[in-house]
Amino acid sequence: MLEQIEQQVDLATARVLEIGCGNGRVTARLAARAGALVALDPVQPALCAARARLPAQALVAASGERLPFAPARFDLVVFTLSLHHHRDPARALAEAARVLAPGGRVLVIEPDESGRLERVFAQLVDEGAEVAAAQRAVARCPLRLAYDAGFSGCWRFDDRSELIGSVFGHYALPEDPTAVARIDALLGPDGAARPILLEDRMRLQTLLPG
Repeated sequence: MLEQIEQQVDLATARVLEIGCGNGRVTARLAARAGALVALDPVQPALCAARARLPAQALVAASGERLPFAPARFDLVVFTLSLHHHRDPARALAEAARVLAPGGRVLVIEPDESGRLERVFAQLVDEGAEVAAAQRAVARCPLRLAYDAGFSGCWRFDDRSELIGSVFGHYALPEDPTAVARIDALLGPDGAARPILLEDRMRLQTLLPG
């Protein structure tokens, strides 16, 4: 993900806003390269985990639908797998445009439902409708779509037990035998592999003013 972001912008000179920082996994990498970085998330447990990981980082409890920043403050606004989590993604994009400095850009990184990792997670929570709504908001927003491409990563799990624990832990849900059975059916023989490697597919869109 970071490689894809760096192909779109010079992070070393950019004032960056990350919307949807979660536990700070991506934030830590952005902070190491950005000229300045502010990250936000509306979910307190996730933000607490990010603060534990990055105690000196500027982290804000807020939603992308109501950004607590003055206009034209950031050179780059990044939605890291978060636009589809907004109840009103169109408003979140409008807010991103509001705080964007002249010459800045908005990057929207969203999951691609065709990825095998995404299909595993969908056995617990299917976010297909939310991802589609986010894409409709991108298509209708006043910002201009300048780049749109898919890319892949790979997640490594030592074994089936770690994978199952990670999936349910991501949603803070207790293990459900029915959902586990669906995951096992999706994995097939690969569920017995050590390690288990799953393709993580994502989509990056670059939006510019005008």
